[in-house]
Amino acid sequence: MNEYRLVITNSFGDSIDLWSDPDVVVTSISGVSIDAEVNTMDLGGTADGSSYLSSQVKEREISLVLQYHQSIGTSEAAKLRVYRIFRPKTQLNIRYISPNQDKYINGYVSKCDTPPTTFPMVTQIIVKAPDPYWRTFDNNQTLLCGISPAFEFINHGTELNRVEFSITKNSFLTGISYNGDAESGITAVYEILSPVSMLGLRNVGHNQTLKINADFREGDILTICTIPKHKKVTLQRDAEKFDYLVNMTPGSRFPLLYPGENIIEVLISGGTVASINVTGSYETLFGGV
Repeated sequence: MNEYRLVITNSFGDSIDLWSDPDVVVTSISGVSIDAEVNTMDLGGTADGSSYLSSQVKEREISLVLQYHQSIGTSEAAKLRVYRIFRPKTQLNIRYISPNQDKYINGYVSKCDTPPTTFPMVTQIIVKAPDPYWRTFDNNQTLLCGISPAFEFINHGTELNRVEFSITKNSFLTGISYNGDAESGITAVYEILSPVSMLGLRNVGHNQTLKINADFREGDILTICTIPKHKKVTLQRDAEKFDYLVNMTPGSRFPLLYPGENIIEVLISGGTVASINVTGSYETLFGGV
């Protein structure tokens, strides 16, 4: 990867690379780096400074100013092409590529304005990203416990023992090195192979534990999602899906991944490591590019 690219794609498949487009050049871009709101409290009296309360990364607003290469009489076609890409009410994918990173963020157009009296002609665009974090395209999946099929080996039409040609993990503990800038949720999927009475997930270092008490049967699929704004616990049994948030034990907290090393523990009662297969997946979140 030896080049810089800024690729904008809408949900209809229309796309433009603003770093290499023959008709349009980016003259200004802002809102792509870290921007957080820090809440403090004045200590009052004679004490200097203030006291930290909290921080929040609010929705991101990305501003672009485009200028057209062509003269005012021939640049209208390029302007209309820009309008077709930056449509309202459709999701945009903004992908930034450099020799050091390849990240994307999704947002929605709140402004795409081309003043008719400006020469050379320019278009100002504002994209709001409700989820303010940049993401990578990495497929962050890990085996948390049990058996994960690696490949099938067929000998004269007979499938051999899947354990021999699979990845097997007999420990309930998994180390995850998370290199993002902000905490991220994890989605754990439990395949129940024999009846158990409790399943759960814990981030050992941060003392966040979630437990689900229920009579799990062979064939059940339990999904625990700890992603902020998307937290859920569901059970799929045969062709039906059930909300299992009501089965969380009192005091349960949704475990998250934090920058650095994380130790994730699979919890189980009424069974052994052979009773479940558990896989985990997560996204890596970044504050800027």
